[in-house]
Amino acid sequence: MAGALHCITIFGRFKCSSSIEPFVLKIRYYANPENITYYYQSTFTYQMRILVFLALLFPALSFGQQYALIDPDLKMPIIYTDSVTVEQIDKGFFPIENLSIDSLVANLNYLKEILNVRQRSKLQSFELKSSNVTISVKRVPFAYGDRYKASMNSISNGLTAVYNLFNLNISNKKNSQHLDKMLKYFKSNKSFFKEPNEIHPKVYNIVVIRD
Repeated sequence: MAGALHCITIFGRFKCSSSIEPFVLKIRYYANPENITYYYQSTFTYQMRILVFLALLFPALSFGQQYALIDPDLKMPIIYTDSVTVEQIDKGFFPIENLSIDSLVANLNYLKEILNVRQRSKLQSFELKSSNVTISVKRVPFAYGDRYKASMNSISNGLTAVYNLFNLNISNKKNSQHLDKMLKYFKSNKSFFKEPNEIHPKVYNIVVIRD
């Protein structure tokens, strides 16, 4: 009958045509075992190419944004960017290179250990470094023990940002609690934080008190 549709299912795909001839050709083609093997190999190769492309693309998307902007109040979610601007620094954001977070966390934990030591320290001052962030620490003698003045300095795109870690007007215990809050803030951002693996802080520019 003129204009009649002929339909057939080939490899799970429902096909229709006004002529039976295309289906006869398809059936003859797929009836050949070599052609069936070629069909599946071509499909598998195409799927593998897609998977390889996605695997290569994912790291590029993850690390394309080089810096993480930290909210000074540790409340707003971390903002990711590939460059740091003057406006962001003026708003109080503190930039950290994404790949340095593990060493920075190790340095903050080291500071917590120092704050928990009650006896007077022999260290007058020292620095802790992790990529673009340098933590400068200075001991300040008080009547009933030492306290510390510490600040983080970040240099990114030629811009310098400063974040004060410790407050001399409060106890070491409360300053330690502030460090805990910062560490929890990092851990709450799963895409940014990863647990450091056996990373030990490196201390620089040490000044020791002489008796």
